[in-house]
Amino acid sequence: FMTHGSTGKSTETGETLGTKERLVQAAGPIFARSGFAEATVREICDSAGANLAAIKYNFGDKWGLYVATIEAAHLRLMDIVPYPAWPESVSAAEKLSLFIRATVLRMINGGQTGWPSELLLREILSPSAACDVLIQRCIRPHFENLLEIVRELVGGEVAVRELELMAFAVIAQCFHYRMCGSFMKRVVQGGPSSGAVGEATPNSAGSLPGAAWTDSMVPGASPRADDTDAELRNAHHHAAPLEAPDREELEQLIAHVTRFSLAAITNWFSVRELVAAPLLSSEAHASTPAQPAARSSEV
Repeated sequence: FMTHGSTGKSTETGETLGTKERLVQAAGPIFARSGFAEATVREICDSAGANLAAIKYNFGDKWGLYVATIEAAHLRLMDIVPYPAWPESVSAAEKLSLFIRATVLRMINGGQTGWPSELLLREILSPSAACDVLIQRCIRPHFENLLEIVRELVGGEVAVRELELMAFAVIAQCFHYRMCGSFMKRVVQGGPSSGAVGEATPNSAGSLPGAAWTDSMVPGASPRADDTDAELRNAHHHAAPLEAPDREELEQLIAHVTRFSLAAITNWFSVRELVAAPLLSSEAHASTPAQPAARSSEV
């Protein structure tokens, strides 16, 4: 039977979907909004226009559906914003630029990516066993590509751990704008009462791309033990929909992350020597006297 006006058709193609596909399509936005624990089988089945036994028949249980939905979210993002393939003649700098572009667009361009981006972000912030499957099948190969790009840009022998940290630093810049855009807007514009912000609303995206969540919303976070009020508890789980950022702002962000990353990676050896000698050696720590008494007296 069909409920809630469901047609059983893909909104993208108009093709009629089977029960299994409808369940995944219905589960995606529900899992993205509520998380695995809070999403109910009944709500998913009602949205998909399927009976309650359909999940057990097609996926074994709710967890099986969740794993399938996580994989479907990643595949949909790959269709919307695929990671680029490049010929051997492309320079490492250009490879990094293309990689960063794809990463930023997948994380921040919510007007196109929708619930797949939100669901994967929730899973990244609070990983489950489904994330392990996703990493092995999909994410690790892309990370290995990034490591090769970084290794080529460094131009010398670097420990694997150092390469991994550099690669994560590249990704972290994109992730930071995705998660903290609203906070950063308040820092640079003087808060929500600033005239540049206009009417302050919980879902304001502001001038920085990536401001997708209200200030109190952390996707994937569990409620605190003392959060007994239902409205407050929901605020920790329900994410505001992503607003499509301005294209010019996106391009500026992509260019900035690329320039900053290239400068750091290609100058790694000189910067490492500059920082490591005075700050990271045991002798430097031993020669720097601690001043707990002075701090306490000032307070």
